[in-house]
Amino acid sequence: MTEDTDIGGVRIRAGELATVDRLAANRDPAVFPGDPFEDLFAPLPHASLSFGAGQHFCLGTWLARAEITLALHRLANRIPALHLTTSVHDIQWRQDAITRSPLHLPAGW
Repeated sequence: MTEDTDIGGVRIRAGELATVDRLAANRDPAVFPGDPFEDLFAPLPHASLSFGAGQHFCLGTWLARAEITLALHRLANRIPALHLTTSVHDIQWRQDAITRSPLHLPAGW
């Protein structure tokens, strides 16, 4: 920071380092209320931080979103009976600084 500032009620002094917890991004219940697994295809109510922001916004964002949309729709068409064999709330997640993904995704058809 180049000058003292307050963020979320926390004072950050000039010269101090401020960083973002990537695991918490897009999980603020005040911004993203409700169950995030209720409808996996519903549009988010607000812009997300998944692909960065400002001058650091990912150039591949639109390609990545198009690819995952196409892949999921093709998978659903090819295996229409595909379903989870456990509750979405029982899925254990890998949470590191770069990615967030299921450790196991039990499914059947």
